[in-house]
Amino acid sequence: MKRFIMLIVLAKCSMWVYGDQISNPEEADAYLAILQINDQATLINIVKNSTNEWMREHAIRKISDQKFLLETALNDRNVEVSRLAVNGARRLPIGDAHLPAPGGLNDRAVLEKIAKNVTLDHRVRRAALERLQFRKYRIDRIAADIAENDHDRELRWYAIEILNGKNQSLLIKIANNDTDNKIRGWAVYFLTEQKRIAEFAKNDRDEYVRGMAIRKLEDQELLEWILKNDESDGVRESVVFRLKNQALLAEIAKNNKNTKGMRLLAIQQLKDQAALTEIAKNEKDESLRARAVEFLGDKKLLEKFAKNDESEKVREAAENNLKNGWYKFQL
Repeated sequence: MKRFIMLIVLAKCSMWVYGDQISNPEEADAYLAILQINDQATLINIVKNSTNEWMREHAIRKISDQKFLLETALNDRNVEVSRLAVNGARRLPIGDAHLPAPGGLNDRAVLEKIAKNVTLDHRVRRAALERLQFRKYRIDRIAADIAENDHDRELRWYAIEILNGKNQSLLIKIANNDTDNKIRGWAVYFLTEQKRIAEFAKNDRDEYVRGMAIRKLEDQELLEWILKNDESDGVRESVVFRLKNQALLAEIAKNNKNTKGMRLLAIQQLKDQAALTEIAKNEKDESLRARAVEFLGDKKLLEKFAKNDESEKVREAAENNLKNGWYKFQL
C-alpha cells in the first residue's frame, strides 16, 4: 500500500506535464517505467512488442520518429495508441489550453489526410484536428468540409465546434439539411443572427432543434409566445430558463399544472423574495419548497425553516443556505 501511494505521488508530479490521470498501481508502474526511458529505439520496441497497453500508450507519446508515428496512427490495434501517435497528448485540448506534447505528428498535409480518412476511427481523426490546432495551423476549410459532408456524426459535431460561429451560411445549411437532428441543433446553437434563430425556435419540426435555438434567443415576447404555444414540455422548459419576466416566472412556479421541471426552473430564475417566500411556506411539493428556500435572502426566516420545518429536505436546504451564506446575495 505504501509503495502504491508513493507511485501515485511520483506519477502525479508528472501529471502537470502531460495531463495524466493514474487510476491504478499497474498503470503507475508502467508510467514510471516509461518516464525513465528516453532512448527512441527502446520506446519504439515497446510500442511494437509490449503486451502492456499502458506502457505502449505512455511510450508512444515520447517518440519523435514521424514515420513510425504515422504507421502507428494508421495501423495500431489499440485506438488509444493510434490517437496518441497523432496528437501526443492524453487529455483533449479545450480552446487554446493545449498541453505540451513531446510526441505527435507535425506535418500539416499528413494530419489533414488523417482527419479526412473515413476508414479510421473518429477518435483518431479528431486527434488529427486537435493536433492541427495545437500546431496553430488554420483549419477552417477542412473543418467546414467535415462539418458538412463527413459520414461520422461525432466528427461533424466537433468540426462545428471548431468553426465556433464562423461561416454562418454553412451553419444555416447544416441546420436546415443535416440528417441528424442533434447536428442540426448544434449548428443552430452557433448562429448569430437573431431573426434566423427565431425562425428555428418557432417553426422547426424537431423539438431538440427548437430547444437549442431557444438557448440563443433574446426576444422575450417570442419566448413567451413559444411558452404558450409549443407542445413540447422540453422546449417550454428551455423557454423558462430564458425568461426575465418576474411576474410570469412566479406564475409558472406556483401553477401545479406546469411540469415540475418548469416550476423548478422558474423558481431558480425568480428574484422576487415575496413569491419565493410564499412558495417556501405554502407549496405542497417539498422539492419545490426546498428549491425556493435555497434562494431566500431572509436570515431569520431561514433559521425558522432550518429549526422547525417538518420536511427534512427543506430544513437541509435552509441549513445549506445559512452555512454557505447564499442568503447574503439574494436581497
